[in-house]
Amino acid sequence: MLRGFTLKKLLIGIAVLLVVVIAALLIGPSFVNWNNHKADIIAAVRDATGRELAINGDISLRIIPAPALSVHDVRLAGLPDNDKGTDGDAAPLLHLKALEVRVALAPLISGEVQVTSVGLIEPRLVLEGLPDGRANWQFETAATGAGAQAGALSSGGAGNEAGLALSLDKLTVEKATVIYRDHRSGVAEKIENIELEGSASSLQGPFRFIGTAAARGLPLGFDLSLDALAGNKPVGVRLTLELAGDAAKAAFSGRVEGLETAPRLIGQLELSAGNVAAVHNALLKSGQAPPLLQQPLQLKAALEASAKAATLNDIDLTFGPLQGGGAVTATLGDSPSYDLALAISRLDLDRLLEGAGEADGKSGTSGSSEGDANGASAPGEALIPALPANLNGSVVVTVEGVRYRGGVVSQVQLDASAENGVLRLERLSALLPGGSDLRLSGDAQTQDGVPHFKGSVDLASNNLRGLLTWLDANPANIPAGRLANMVLTSDFTINPQQAQ
Repeated sequence: MLRGFTLKKLLIGIAVLLVVVIAALLIGPSFVNWNNHKADIIAAVRDATGRELAINGDISLRIIPAPALSVHDVRLAGLPDNDKGTDGDAAPLLHLKALEVRVALAPLISGEVQVTSVGLIEPRLVLEGLPDGRANWQFETAATGAGAQAGALSSGGAGNEAGLALSLDKLTVEKATVIYRDHRSGVAEKIENIELEGSASSLQGPFRFIGTAAARGLPLGFDLSLDALAGNKPVGVRLTLELAGDAAKAAFSGRVEGLETAPRLIGQLELSAGNVAAVHNALLKSGQAPPLLQQPLQLKAALEASAKAATLNDIDLTFGPLQGGGAVTATLGDSPSYDLALAISRLDLDRLLEGAGEADGKSGTSGSSEGDANGASAPGEALIPALPANLNGSVVVTVEGVRYRGGVVSQVQLDASAENGVLRLERLSALLPGGSDLRLSGDAQTQDGVPHFKGSVDLASNNLRGLLTWLDANPANIPAGRLANMVLTSDFTINPQQAQ
């Protein structure tokens, strides 16, 4: 009896001890001052990124009812010699007001890390491209170098190869700001008020992000999905962007190739807008868009883009009454070049210019007299565009038929190119009403700061009266039988002061 009682007390004692030990394991971390480990965390981040990390707030960790980590006021430095902004304030790559991480307790027993939620509170990300070509988001350490770091990130890192199973049920971002500055081009953009929710099945994906933001003061909605990352294999991408509700929408579906070497985006792009003028005014906020842009837009194309070039092939374009197709190629860099080929089946200019003519008519007469009085730009300046000296490219546009002034202009062809600041009009030709054939060619360039155009014109008509009638020149007072045929060949010059 005594032996049984003693054994019972022993078992109870062992049970109590186990409870105390388990409680200590679960509750103990909550009483540890994790701020004493800041130096270890900072050193680990420095070894991984080559950047300094500052943790100005508290670090706390608890295990029950579920493991949870929180860190406050975190800053990750930018490039060592670019840690000051133009206003003299510190400009870290990342400033985070708070980070909150929660992990499910039960899966930890089997070695699986199931992150139930990650919360980023008021993160501020500043991405900068420096004049020397470096970028503050490119990490490099003495031990591994930038290339090895990028490879480790894209392939999932050694942790996953060791068998760590990690999933993310929910990611939330509150009041985030992303700033981009390119000090070489002077481009600066800011996206703020970012609210985001996301998830990931593992560190390699697949990923899903949905949220809202504001760019240039305009509300944006986005939905991004990425397939699982697998080394250098293609990764599926699906992205939808909405501007100001349903004012404009962009959708992309495709893949990213060469993720570890030279990333390339390939897929189908769709753009739509109910009123291009409204989108123009909302984005640029620098005056009203031309009435000509008050048209709906639909565009579908095959997109291929990299850091060096971008192409749009198989373009299917509808802009109001305009319908056409073609291709665009752009080569980026210090000497950009652009090539456009567009074939338009039909173009109703009368319909496209409805409303635009009235607006131009109201401002045309008074605007010209005021412009002359105030020394404003002469009409010739608007006809002669000033091109950047480093811009090269070509434009080829063909139109089967154009309805204009109640007549039909057919077989329209525009062939132009730009090189070293010179715009060369190889050919602008069309068959006009009245059996008339028109052809223009010439060069536009700037000399001594003054733009001018030198060219030639060829016009042949076998029904000049019909051509003048179409142009509202009213040849009714000229006797019949006259104005039957005409052939005109001439050189001409246009500058801001005169045309001759």
